[in-house]
Amino acid sequence: MNQGNIKFIRIFILFFFFLPLLSCYNYLSDDIPIISKPVMDKRFPFLSIQVQSAEGEAERQRISDLYVKYLEETGHFGRVLGNGVRAPLHFEIFTSVMDEYENAWYSFTSSLFSIGTLGLLPAFYGERRIMRVKIFKDNLFLTEKIYTQKHVTLYSIIFVFIWELGIEESKIIEYNKEKNLIHNLVQDLNEL
Repeated sequence: MNQGNIKFIRIFILFFFFLPLLSCYNYLSDDIPIISKPVMDKRFPFLSIQVQSAEGEAERQRISDLYVKYLEETGHFGRVLGNGVRAPLHFEIFTSVMDEYENAWYSFTSSLFSIGTLGLLPAFYGERRIMRVKIFKDNLFLTEKIYTQKHVTLYSIIFVFIWELGIEESKIIEYNKEKNLIHNLVQDLNEL
């Protein structure tokens, strides 16, 4: 084989190896309803949240900032305070990723099959988040709610021919998972 053919084969292999990483399909599980805009009967002037996580301080802070942002975006709270002063309505949120090792093994195994079939079988990455919320009003414990949501990203050459392309899409879906957890919490405040 001459140099031109070897170079073409290398480019061809790299193209089919890295293309699945750029072509993905994302979805959220239906563990809880997918709510785009929560509806609530009342409005609260102040809300405080305290987020705890087993994932480390940097990740806890990132999640806390996301939750404050998403709670403010609903428009049902005048001001949302994170990890500080306690307001009359207060949420203590514990959040964590579940089945982390199980998902890592599934992801690794599916990646091996995907490489073996040159990307025809999809490799996937999934993450399930649990959110346990204790709700307090005027320092009185009202209730505790538990929510779980999973997002999955499938990587394959097949998805080149479908409408969704790009890794940015998977980040949007992952953040929508967090947003959907918050929207379900706000929607459930109507029951109190």
